[in-house]
Amino acid sequence: MATTSKHPSLLCFSLLSFAMFVVGRPTTCKSEEYCCSKVQLDYPGRNIAAFYNEIIVENSDRGTTFVVCGWNSVDFGLFEQDDRKRVVLLRFPITDAPDKDAEKETKVTFTHPEARLTEKDGVTEIRLTIDWKESRPYRFLVSCDSVDGEMKFNTFFFHERHEKWTKFATLECPQSKGGMKDLRSSISGLELDRFSVLNERSATFGNGYVLNRADEWNRLNAAVFIVEKPEGGGIDGGKLDGRFYLETGGDYYNGGWAPNSRIQLGGDKEGKTPKDVERLLKREK
Repeated sequence: MATTSKHPSLLCFSLLSFAMFVVGRPTTCKSEEYCCSKVQLDYPGRNIAAFYNEIIVENSDRGTTFVVCGWNSVDFGLFEQDDRKRVVLLRFPITDAPDKDAEKETKVTFTHPEARLTEKDGVTEIRLTIDWKESRPYRFLVSCDSVDGEMKFNTFFFHERHEKWTKFATLECPQSKGGMKDLRSSISGLELDRFSVLNERSATFGNGYVLNRADEWNRLNAAVFIVEKPEGGGIDGGKLDGRFYLETGGDYYNGGWAPNSRIQLGGDKEGKTPKDVERLLKREK
């Protein structure tokens, strides 16, 4: 668990409040609505050339999304489907323009041959089943390049079974939309029945790095703790064993880190990114 202690009095209050909350909730949610609180880490950085991050899932449940590398309006990470299948997930709106201007659409120009692409209600999803496990590290990487007036985003994950980096998908959009910004990691869960918010979803994120346009790697050692829909069950966030920690669902409300507070890890901003990441980026150029 996170570094903040769980006080018995606070836990009793949380259980009582949560019991009142569950009785009054409908058994299903609208498809676009998060029913567990969404907890998020906002990282610094704009116009980033590459974003590397790692996750260790501690607890999951059906309908849970673990965003490891989020940028702009794109989510990239792990997802547990309603049928318990566990996949790598890439999700983004087809266009950010209210008028559906075709010139501003994000296009998929490559997908992993075993991945499944769907488009529904203006959102594109790409899923690849890998049966990920709790308590194991999973690594993700996004690179950004400008090619012929287009911004090209290449996404990769380290395939544990194959023991190598695997290219997942390539997205392209007009250069006018800029490079990588709004960097984040998050956990969120859809309510499948009125008791699902009782199930804890938690993970640590760490050893993250960003590559700026000056070709310098900087370690992600600070983030802002963000909470959306705080009425949706327990929340927690902070740091644990030198990594960022997030939790949503369950019966506990965070006792130490207030929403919008800044979480600072130890160590210097400068660091050494994994060598295989640098080799992968050089090979892709």
